Amino acid sequence: MPERSMPRGANVTGLRRGKILETDEAGPFVYDVDAEGRVLGIEILHASKMLAPGD
Repeated sequence: MPERSMPRGANVTGLRRGKILETDEAGPFVYDVDAEGRVLGIEILHASKMLAPGD
């Protein structure tokens, strides 16, 4: 089961599982990959803004 985290007071949320080789960033997304290039986790920066209902 993936681990979901959103620390109190933080403006980030994400899911993560497996052994991480490296972490990369693309816009508001931070993603973790394993040795075979599979995405193991993703974080959404500025989550309250990115996940807010549309205007």
